Amino acid sequence: MTVSFLLIAVLIAVSPVSASEPVNPLGVDLGQSAALREANRVLEEEVKLAARPHTYVVIDLVANHIAIKGKAVDLYRIPISSWSAESLGQMTGRFSLTGRPQIARPKIDPSAPGSQEPISLLDMPTRYDLAFHPVFVLEVVPTAVQSPFRWILWQVRSYWRTLHSTVSAAWSGRHQREPRLQLTLSEDDARSFAWILVDGMALVVRRPTDK
Repeated sequence: MTVSFLLIAVLIAVSPVSASEPVNPLGVDLGQSAALREANRVLEEEVKLAARPHTYVVIDLVANHIAIKGKAVDLYRIPISSWSAESLGQMTGRFSLTGRPQIARPKIDPSAPGSQEPISLLDMPTRYDLAFHPVFVLEVVPTAVQSPFRWILWQVRSYWRTLHSTVSAAWSGRHQREPRLQLTLSEDDARSFAWILVDGMALVVRRPTDK
C-alpha cells in the first residue's frame, strides 16, 4: 500500500507543470483521502495487469470514460454519457469477462456469386449485457436521444429487475445484491466497445468516493 502511494506521488511530481498550475495526471485531489485510496486501489490492479501481454478495460466513473489499455498505456477511450449502479461498494478487484455480447451475424447466401461481406462494426449491438467473474453484470444502453423508445423500455426493465433483485435478496435473507453497472453510450461507441471485447478480458472499475 505504501509503495503505491509513493508511486502516485512520484507520478505527480515528475509530470510537466506550468508556471501557474500543477498538472495532476491521475485527477486525484490529494486532500481527499478516500479518493486517494480509490486511485491507489485501481493503480495496484493496473500494475498487476500491465505485467501481462493482454489488453484490459478500466471503467473510470470519476472521469466518465472507458479506457482500453495495454501495458498501462491508453489505447482507446470511450466517453460515458451517464451511468447508474447497484452495489457500487462491491465493485472492487478484477473482473473477467465470461462471454462477448451476442452479434447479429449476417446470413450467408450460398447461391450468391463471389465473396460476401464479413462482419463489420455496424453488425455490433448497441444494447447488451456483459457477465463477469466474480459475479458482476455490466449493461450497455444507447442514449435516449438516439433511441428514445428503446431507452424508456430498458429503463422500465431495469427498474423491475432492481425491484425483483431487492425483493429476492430480502426474501432469502441476503443483505447485498449482485453488483450491476449500467453505462449509457452513443450507438457508435457501444458498437466500438462490443467490437473490442474478447472472452476473458479483465476489467477494473474506478468508483467515485462521493456516492
